[in-house]
Amino acid sequence: SIVMRRAATILATKHKKSVVRIPTVCSQILFSSSSTTHVQLLPDGFSNGKGTSRSLATRRRRSRSMGGTVGNPLGGADHVYEDERNVKAPNAVLDQNLFLAAAEAFLDKVEVAIKPMQECNDVFVITRVSKGHPTTEANGGRLTIDLKPGDGSYILQVDEDDKTLKFSSPMSGNYTYVLGSKTHEFVGMDDGHILEGMIVRGLIQQCNGMPKF
Repeated sequence: SIVMRRAATILATKHKKSVVRIPTVCSQILFSSSSTTHVQLLPDGFSNGKGTSRSLATRRRRSRSMGGTVGNPLGGADHVYEDERNVKAPNAVLDQNLFLAAAEAFLDKVEVAIKPMQECNDVFVITRVSKGHPTTEANGGRLTIDLKPGDGSYILQVDEDDKTLKFSSPMSGNYTYVLGSKTHEFVGMDDGHILEGMIVRGLIQQCNGMPKF
């Protein structure tokens, strides 16, 4: 019986699993000396022992310190849309007389700036309608640029009651602008983008030349 126990001990020792470290992408592979091979692939920085929990804890701390969130490998969600959250609606001029004077002056400015473009485009019709004209909407002045058939029209319409300037174009769609109290420019009522830039961007994509603001 003593011989049998020693033989059993030797046999068990031979079949005991051992850890073989290989310097590859997966740092540990476990082999069994029996006919069936069991392979366990572990990423670098992990082990079967206590190192696993320590490494995981370290990574969790680093992730929290970097502001990382699930589904956002580029960093914390607080930084992805930071610019969008910081955009504020501009403070608008509320004095009606000041607004109307600025609106009429802006239509004058646009009309002068786009006038030279008529010479380098086959169809570039500018129509200016003054305040109070029966064809205007909201009892405000209007400036229209009609392009060749299929290209659409650019419309600047003053709304005296709302103290806004509405802009419509084939490239950008419809936007509403207010007179900024700080810059005294017409800016988007939602995000503060400048109306003058929207006009230029649309016209240079559809026409020859560009407005001379």
